[in-house]
Amino acid sequence: MIGLGGSAFLLAQKYHVSEAWVFGAWAAVFFFVIVGWGYRRKFRDPAFVSFFLAWMLLHVLVYLLALAYLGFLWYVPIVVLELWIGYTIAIWQFGPPADRGIR
Repeated sequence: MIGLGGSAFLLAQKYHVSEAWVFGAWAAVFFFVIVGWGYRRKFRDPAFVSFFLAWMLLHVLVYLLALAYLGFLWYVPIVVLELWIGYTIAIWQFGPPADRGIR
């Protein structure tokens, strides 16, 4: 994991890509793995896929903007609120995630 993260930043530096893109990409990957795992059976539904992609984009924007302008202490309560709203809408529209976690 450390090697992948370091490689991503080295490639970003080599190709003159902003580090914010790397942070955003890693935030999207972790969001997909952690939140998407519970809803893995729902990815066959195009409505859920579009909702999930919009939620992931919003999560990455919240992540980048909160950390850039407010700092980590403000990021934590903001992301808790954002995830609570996202999960509430997901449960309301598509049902609760699977009971089994990552094993």
